[in-house]
Amino acid sequence: MKRGKILRVCHKFLVDDDGYDLDIRDLCESTSKEYTNYVTLFLEKSKIGQYIKKNKLVRKDGILYHAGTRSYVIPIEYKARYRNYLKDRHLTENAESFENRFKEILEDVKPDIVHIHGTLAPQFLEAAKQGSKKSRVFATHHIGLINQNYHNQSVRVLFSKYLTHNLMPAYCDKIICVSSHGKRSFLSKRKIVVINPVPKEKPYRKVATGTILRKNLLHNGFTLTKKDKMFLCPARFHEQKNQLRLAKAFLKAAEKDERLKLVMAGAVRDEIYFNKVLSKIQGSSLKKKFCVLPGLSNDELRSLLRETYCVITPSINEGLGRAAMEAVQAGIPVIASKDGGYPDFVKDGKNGILVNPYSQRSIAMAIINLPELPRSDRLSHQRYIKKILKIYES
Repeated sequence: MKRGKILRVCHKFLVDDDGYDLDIRDLCESTSKEYTNYVTLFLEKSKIGQYIKKNKLVRKDGILYHAGTRSYVIPIEYKARYRNYLKDRHLTENAESFENRFKEILEDVKPDIVHIHGTLAPQFLEAAKQGSKKSRVFATHHIGLINQNYHNQSVRVLFSKYLTHNLMPAYCDKIICVSSHGKRSFLSKRKIVVINPVPKEKPYRKVATGTILRKNLLHNGFTLTKKDKMFLCPARFHEQKNQLRLAKAFLKAAEKDERLKLVMAGAVRDEIYFNKVLSKIQGSSLKKKFCVLPGLSNDELRSLLRETYCVITPSINEGLGRAAMEAVQAGIPVIASKDGGYPDFVKDGKNGILVNPYSQRSIAMAIINLPELPRSDRLSHQRYIKKILKIYES
């Protein structure tokens, strides 16, 4: 028997395969026996039809329904003026239209719990205020320190994010941080708990490594042999993910060990930064050591992960790092940044190596000197869900 209804408030859902989106899908699916999940997200009006078709949504009880996550989906329309979702959310017209629409959704759904997935947009604070009048309210802070990764936002937006973020605990029963690093972003630590979201392991269709590597954007004759050590960096191309410094460090390491190969796989979110990374690789005599892949499907990425020698994620200010956690789940060693949420599950010298992400030398030395590591204890998705359910029921 279900215990009630959860209304999840998200800036996106079923849009792409980043950690935020995948974590929410896992939560909906894994809590569906106990609760009926309703998900409201921000979506441009012109994209709603395409969104419904892409995700094979159907009408159920008069609401859009997604069978894969067993959740009802309620889009809230917004106007996109910028390419940055946070700047768009802070537009006055978007904040005001959300307030009215969210009141209607609360009245229609009558949720027992409102779970807000984000702490920076004014709409999230409004949801916390309105939801707290009738429901228990929780929020998840999915990232690390705020105002660290965006350099092109106005002072008004930066201040608004700071204020909104630190007011969220006043209207929520609990704030769930995905890592200890994220917890440090709040002025007051009261009501803050840390729960690492462990991915749900799912079956996948195996894709041959050769087929995947043929997508290499470098066209440089990259090959893998049995003696090679393939390092995989699975992350969107962005300054926060630190691929440029990784490329420079890997070039130094490859001079010491000819067996080293690096595959970078991820969507291009920053064209300028992506071109800097390509330029650095293509200007080197060791460019055949590199393979650059565009955004891969989940099947392709998981297939590649199982063939990898080591996953390397030297990100800056990472909230948690889902790809690295999936590697740990699979028993694959990880080289990860000390800066961010990785130390919560990457134990230095046991299942991986922690490095200084600002130091090429630190990254290069970890690549060269990576020891043989024992298979780590498996992380449990079920234990994670039990912790979340305990929060809901407390």
